[in-house]
Amino acid sequence: MGKNGALGSFFPEYQLTRTQDLEKSYFDAGQFYWGRKSAWLDGRTIHSDGIGLLLPKWRVVDIDEEQDWRKAEFLFNALEGGKDEQSNI
Repeated sequence: MGKNGALGSFFPEYQLTRTQDLEKSYFDAGQFYWGRKSAWLDGRTIHSDGIGLLLPKWRVVDIDEEQDWRKAEFLFNALEGGKDEQSNI
């Protein structure tokens, strides 16, 4: 969204494509990282040289702003409220 409120696309060539028809994409949840000292010193990065671990969408909140934090609190409270019934979560 631009300053004037107008919407734009990062990839305009796909603006008429249904999202379910696009290649799946993933984002860094920032849950945890492991690495070797030598990899960091060589300038390798987790985003181009890393291996991912898939997490369920409903268990991940990428916290960048206050609304994200509120969403994480809501999710935490929802999961804690049903903890006895859903001990595998």
